[in-house]
Amino acid sequence: KALVMVGNKNHKTVAVAKGTETINANAFDIAKGVSAITFPASLKAVKGNALDVTAWFTAQNGEIYAGPVLYKVKGDVAEVNVKAGTIAIADRAISNPAVKKVTLPASLVTIGAEAFAKSAITSIVIPNSVKEIGAYAFNHGYQAFALDSVLCYTTTPPIVDSTTFHDISLYVPCEVVSDYETHPIWG
Repeated sequence: KALVMVGNKNHKTVAVAKGTETINANAFDIAKGVSAITFPASLKAVKGNALDVTAWFTAQNGEIYAGPVLYKVKGDVAEVNVKAGTIAIADRAISNPAVKKVTLPASLVTIGAEAFAKSAITSIVIPNSVKEIGAYAFNHGYQAFALDSVLCYTTTPPIVDSTTFHDISLYVPCEVVSDYETHPIWG
């Protein structure tokens, strides 16, 4: 159920089909002139910089949502309060050095790859609703990263890979510490 763009590159308005769950990277590469996009409630992920080439994205500033997905934070935004009902944070969504504080809603299920790359957050609270956290989401790799602690309220360890975190203090509920310690990646 991934979006593949087909049709006239001159369209200015696009309605992403109901039932679409993922917009893949480069999906809008032929649709740079699109200035209005309607997103379905079924959307669960936007990969890469899928919408960055569009006129719709260029005209936006601040917190930019693609339906129930926080797609990007653009401009001089120091504090992000991800709105209630948001189910996913897209890849590289909060890759913005102006961002110093982020509050996540209880509706959040997925955090995309490199979601917080380049941000200036020093700590974050992950709600119990989160089931998956993408590669390098809290691992700035080769660049300096301000994040030093994560409070993770999830009672079941989310799906992660070995690159999700790096050199960060992780705090989890006392009653599930052993679940995290014995997990093949978290442990």
